[in-house]
Amino acid sequence: MDCQGFKPEALDDLLANWDEKERGFKRPRLLYTNPIGQNPCGVTVGRERKKQIYQLAVKYDFIICEDDPYYYLQEDKYVSSNERTAGESSSGVDAFFQELEPSYLSFDSTGHVIRMDTFSKTLGPGLRLGWFTCNPLIAERLERHGEISSQAPAGLSQAVVTQLLVNQWGLEGWVTWLRGLRVQYSARRDALVDALLAEIDFEVVDGDGMFSGSKVYRTVFRPTTGGVTGEKTGMTVRFVPPTSGMFCWVRISSTTCFVRIPLLSWYVHRFKFSSVVSPIPLRSLDLTRRLQRTKAVCGPS
Repeated sequence: MDCQGFKPEALDDLLANWDEKERGFKRPRLLYTNPIGQNPCGVTVGRERKKQIYQLAVKYDFIICEDDPYYYLQEDKYVSSNERTAGESSSGVDAFFQELEPSYLSFDSTGHVIRMDTFSKTLGPGLRLGWFTCNPLIAERLERHGEISSQAPAGLSQAVVTQLLVNQWGLEGWVTWLRGLRVQYSARRDALVDALLAEIDFEVVDGDGMFSGSKVYRTVFRPTTGGVTGEKTGMTVRFVPPTSGMFCWVRISSTTCFVRIPLLSWYVHRFKFSSVVSPIPLRSLDLTRRLQRTKAVCGPS
């Protein structure tokens, strides 16, 4: 894993050396992935990485199921407030889509991709309405499955979305709405990260492991009470500003108790940008309560 998810070379090695007897089942035939804004990491899988993974799908004949609810919430990289400039907003439908990372579907010439989209993250979660795009053979099978399971999405949701997109907004109005969402979530991401950096002294380091290839903001809180000291004591807080989606994943590792993270919970609730704190064993009850409040996911207001 790295900052764009799983590595193509690792997937190639895994599939090339697949041992059915050892694993007890045949080589997988489907890859399910959230390439844009995946919860909780908020990473963006780029064009070249997608091309490499698609080539593996053709080589080993597996289907890529591209579930992409946050596709239109691509925010670009975080830039500090003192270096930030007002960007020029593009106009037109084509210009908007050219700004986005391409879908796996844009590389698919062999029918190995099923793309799933939804209105839940752009219009309203209660709509429970989405669509899939794939080759005709798979589409027919999915349609037959729908007939004996969910049958069809709610008629009211279909009527509302059709009226809005077809009879009122049109394609240009829809893209204007999506562009506004990108601006809104970019501003919330920037406000959250700006506030953290303003109050807490983070250093920027090169990421490793699943953060390799990205710049990581890191700080260490040293214990001030309890008689515990030393360079290996305290709590390390790390995060990478998300480039897409609704989530900012703050990773915390603790070696001692009696450590506090001031105002972290307040930042999350104040700026209404979702935050997910990775679970860790903590002995400080006060800190545990703070993190439990921080873990609450705050959606758009």
